[in-house]
Order: sequence, then C-alpha cells, then structure tokens
Amino acid sequence: MKKTKSFSHLPVMADECLQWLQIQPQGVYVDATFGRGGHSQLVLDHLGPEGALYAFDQDESAIQHGLSQFKNEKRLTLIHANFEHMEQELSAKEVFGHVDGVLMDIGVSSPQLDEAERGFSFMRDGPLDMRMDRSQKLTAFQYLLTVSEVELVRVLSDYGEERYSKRVAKAIVRARGDKLLKDSTQCLVDIIVGCGVRRDRHKHPATRTFQALRIAVNREVEVLEKGLLSGLRSLKVGGRLVVISFHGLEHRVIKGFIRAFKKADAPYRLKQLGKAIAPSYHEVKNNPRARSAYIRVMERVE
Repeated sequence: MKKTKSFSHLPVMADECLQWLQIQPQGVYVDATFGRGGHSQLVLDHLGPEGALYAFDQDESAIQHGLSQFKNEKRLTLIHANFEHMEQELSAKEVFGHVDGVLMDIGVSSPQLDEAERGFSFMRDGPLDMRMDRSQKLTAFQYLLTVSEVELVRVLSDYGEERYSKRVAKAIVRARGDKLLKDSTQCLVDIIVGCGVRRDRHKHPATRTFQALRIAVNREVEVLEKGLLSGLRSLKVGGRLVVISFHGLEHRVIKGFIRAFKKADAPYRLKQLGKAIAPSYHEVKNNPRARSAYIRVMERVE
C-alpha cells in the first residue's frame, strides 16, 4: 500500500476501506464525510491522474481545512453540503449514476469533539451547540428549551439507548423550569450525574444523552436514510457503497436499508458483500475511535 500523508485524525479501518472499494485508477469516487481528509487521502493515493474524487462535508471548517490541505490536488472536488444532497450535487457535476465507489464514515469527526466551542464533548465545557452545520439555527440548548418531556424520553431512549431516559428527561425539564439549565455542556453533565445516572463500563454517564441530542439536533437518522439511498443511486452497476457505522442505531438503519434494497422488487437493487466487518485488535489498540466501528459493503446490481 502506498504511503499516506500524516493526519492527526487517523482514518478508521483504512485497509478494509481500500480492500472493498477496489479503487480503479481512472475511476470516480465519493467521500461522503470528508472530515479532515484521512479517507480522501487514501483514495487519492490509489487514483491515477485521470481519476476523480468528490468529497462532501456540511461543516464549513472541514471544507476550509480541505481547501488548504489539498490546494494543489486537481483530482479532488470539495462540496460544502450534507451527503443527503449527494444526488443533486453529483448531477450538477454530471457524474451521478457513474460513480465507482462511495465511502461513508458516519459519526462525529475528532476535531469537532476536540473543539469545546462546538459543544459535542462532555469532557470540555463549552456552549450546548452540537450543530455539524453551523449555518442551521437549532442548537442543542435551543432544542432542550422547547422539547417536551415525552419527546425527550423518546429521543434519549431511541437515539441514545439510555436506560435512564425518563430520569434524565425529568431532571432536564425540571432544571429548565427552575431556570437552572444553562447554555453549557458542563451544566448538562451536572444535571445528568446529579439525577443518578450510573457510569457504564468505559462510558461516562453523559455519553448516551450527548449522543442522543447530537442525533436529534442534526437529524442524523433521516439524513443517513436519505444519504444511503443517494449513495446507491449515484453508483453505476457494479459500483460499491462502503459504510462505517459506530453505534446501534446507525447499525440498525443500515441493516434495514440493506434488507429493503436486496428485494427483487426494490426500485434500486444491491447485494451485500460479506458480513459486517469489525476492526482488528491492533487497530483498536492504535486508534481507540475504531473500537465500536463496523464496515458494511454493498454493490449496486441490475
């Protein structure tokens, strides 16, 4: 494998991505979640001079990083958009339906977690923001100021798999009513810990709540469903869709998508290649972010 440039954010399951994408030197590829460009660089390392890579990210800071990091890379086209808009963006580039491979690395990028002002991390105090696209209006704090207790219970249970969902929702709504809920990640952490949520093994008590709020604020379930379909439709027959997911809800959405589009009467058909692939022990040891990752690979068929 060619040597890849050094990135502070290690691309998850790099070898497996390359193996299943089967990159053709003159092919057309899509990185649906550019982040800091780790996976994009892997693809570019294996493309020839006539190849093309289209990379999406809804985070303006990721796009600006890419424009700087890859300023001399003519094979790369950066697109400031959520991958749910893949179909219209690739149609405008006249490559929709002609793509050889789409790679999706679902989840929050390391820089977003590392920047306290983004509000994704319960380990660093900052505003309760959690927007991946900072041009959207709704922040996590604004969401918590208006959501009903019943809906919050559902979100915490469905999106965070939080077994204390009722307790946490009640504590947040009570704090909101008493004017104790502040635009602060540490404030939310204190509310969660204060209502008696116990730490899971290897997990902070606030992990599940923060995950659920991030998914709700960014409409991640709806976006993933639309993005998977756009990805499949973007492929030419024989093209591959490689998806990395990290938690139970994402896994379920992807498995449901595969079931639906394996059917003979599906409007667009795929076949799954192999089973879900987990990271190796060596990778988890060297890149802890990979520990809950799974890759699922699909191929578009007639």
